[in-house]
Amino acid sequence: MKKIFILFICMTFMMSLFSIGIGVQGGVSIDIWEGKTVNTGASGEGAVTIRFAEDSPFVLGLGGYGGFSRFNAFADWWMINSDLGGKTNRYFGLGVYAGASLNPFALEVGARLPIGITAFFLNNLLEGYVQAVPSVGFGIGTNYSSDQILAGMKIFVPINLGLRVWLNNLPDFSGVTESVATAQKTAKTNINKGLSGLQSLQAGMMQTMFSTVFSTVFCVGGIYLDYTSLEEGQGLVWYQELEDESSSADLTTEVALLKKLDNGDSWWYIAMSDDEGKTEYEGLLDSQQRVKRIRYKEDGEIEEYVFPVPTNPTENSSSLGGLGMVGLGVTFTPETVNDFVQGEEKITVGAGTYTAKKSIYEYGSSKDMTSYKWYFTENVPGMFIKYDHALGNKRYSRGELKSFKNNYKTKFDSF
Repeated sequence: MKKIFILFICMTFMMSLFSIGIGVQGGVSIDIWEGKTVNTGASGEGAVTIRFAEDSPFVLGLGGYGGFSRFNAFADWWMINSDLGGKTNRYFGLGVYAGASLNPFALEVGARLPIGITAFFLNNLLEGYVQAVPSVGFGIGTNYSSDQILAGMKIFVPINLGLRVWLNNLPDFSGVTESVATAQKTAKTNINKGLSGLQSLQAGMMQTMFSTVFSTVFCVGGIYLDYTSLEEGQGLVWYQELEDESSSADLTTEVALLKKLDNGDSWWYIAMSDDEGKTEYEGLLDSQQRVKRIRYKEDGEIEEYVFPVPTNPTENSSSLGGLGMVGLGVTFTPETVNDFVQGEEKITVGAGTYTAKKSIYEYGSSKDMTSYKWYFTENVPGMFIKYDHALGNKRYSRGELKSFKNNYKTKFDSF
């Protein structure tokens, strides 16, 4: 059965499904009363924590305290997570914990009340926080000064400083993030800087910009498109609108298969443009869609840049040019896609009118509902014709297949 498309770790859809913040926290645990199972006082505490979305109210952790002779796991739910201004929030929640140690023997379970302040910085790459967590539970264990097994209530207050790294916001080699939404806005900035008032771009900028154009063309609406069904000379044109609180961008992206070579390599045409100019390349890709070389015009002359691609097809390429941004997704089979389908709808886009399957993913409250909609049909290569993403009543990203064209030929004498 025909392969439909590959899910790429990019754009806001990927941030909501696969975004994850992993970090560490440390501090002290002030033991107020422990039912005679251990001595009271202050002891060191540390943990590894995980959040699965930047707006998620859930936090999981695994750590140790009491000189790390005792270990515990916890799960918190932030019932209140209110804005203090900028990217700083205060939170209050409810959680549970369970702990154990072997020497001295102890088991305990209880409830937690996390209270703290959290802030994002460095383009949401890092999240720092400080919190106090009043906790109460029940424990059973061996007293330090005797061999007696005692049981009783436990009251303690951990105080923590913590830091989490958000993996979906890690920058790639050219400083754009793996989020295609961010990459596309970066492309807007790069195009403005490079094309406004200039006749050409320096070679270094052209090579760096290639990764942005490449990822924007092959990853549309959070979906890494499968263009393997294109015939030589066929291509697709997409129109996309992107918006955030401070800026907006209208982009047109274009991709075409120019020629298939006997060794499995293929030449592609890719381009991205806005109302101020157009950037275009021809690229030689291997069978794993790793970029081997690119050709472009600089000062009216055709230039070529060659990337180091491993000769062994099982190796991972560490070269530039967006290679690390390809093939990281999860393959969507038709069965997987059908899990998201919520009926069919007649859709008209620039490329024509189609009866398309509609896939929807939504979450959140009625006031700030995050909504992702995709429309696809087997009647066009890549099978994807439209997407519409919104937060509440505000649309922040949409796109549609503008045209499906034939008769593409090399512009840069690539073959």
